[in-house]
Amino acid sequence: SYKIQYQINGTSGTWTTITSGNSITGRKHGDTIYARLTDGNNYGSYASVSIKDGTKPEVSVTSKVTTNSATLTVSAKDNQSGLATSGTYKYYLNNTLKNTATTNSYTYTGLKQGTAYTLKVIVTDKAGNTTEKSTSVTTSTLPGGTSAIEKGAITFKV
Repeated sequence: SYKIQYQINGTSGTWTTITSGNSITGRKHGDTIYARLTDGNNYGSYASVSIKDGTKPEVSVTSKVTTNSATLTVSAKDNQSGLATSGTYKYYLNNTLKNTATTNSYTYTGLKQGTAYTLKVIVTDKAGNTTEKSTSVTTSTLPGGTSAIEKGAITFKV
């Protein structure tokens, strides 16, 4: 009667015995599991498998607009491998890449008053999985379509 033994991330040291049909839990992206059969005295060659993160990051976005800018704030998490440490966030304006950053907020500037835009972010985790989120915004207009100086704001005396 053979038993299954395993180790995590190496083959030296003590091997743990697992009952046939049971699972090895709590492993994360990048772990390598080594397993072998033993009769209690002898053991054969081991086999290995590396754990890969196939789960995309969880992402939500919020936006804030003014007459000439829009700020996209991203809430992202990845419980498997974690978010990438560089190039985590790619910010797009109408499908044109505007910025690649590790910060979770970006302000698009130089926008036209009263114009509709699509803001998009692509978030990457350490395993290379990506999630895309977008939102449509329209920049605000000044009341009555007037210039920045409102009627009545300047009084002329003759």
